[in-house]
Amino acid sequence: VNGGCEYFSNVVNGRVSYTTRSFGTSARFTCSSGFDIQGTTTSNCVSGTWSSSSPPVCIRRPPTTTPAPTTTPPIPTVAGGCEYYSSVSNGRVSYTARNSGTSTRAAFSCDDGFAIFGSTTSDCVTGTWSSSTPPVCVLRPPPTTQPP
Repeated sequence: VNGGCEYFSNVVNGRVSYTTRSFGTSARFTCSSGFDIQGTTTSNCVSGTWSSSSPPVCIRRPPTTTPAPTTTPPIPTVAGGCEYYSSVSNGRVSYTARNSGTSTRAAFSCDDGFAIFGSTTSDCVTGTWSSSTPPVCVLRPPPTTQPP
């Protein structure tokens, strides 16, 4: 080449192009699609010597993986925007839509043999229950009998 340098050997998974300049020759290295260059991208031949004695290496780019979107399933809500109450031990909760479906009333009851302590109803309006915690169902004490 102009400047007295030898041509570079082929660049595996890439190529080299030469441009003649007034001072000598310039070599430009590029990699094929899917490969990244490791090393210098240009070398200049001046007075029979390349500024970089060896060509760069083209390394396969690792595949880019797009992580699966992490979506949180929506929390089921009742009319009015409140989350459902968790279950009531030894009891149950039922829901009734109110005000043309814009709010909900939760009604609590206990299984046979249990007594309710706390509010028996709670209303959901604009995302907030009127009673933040459900009532508790506790075992009723056995009836006491009076001796005759």
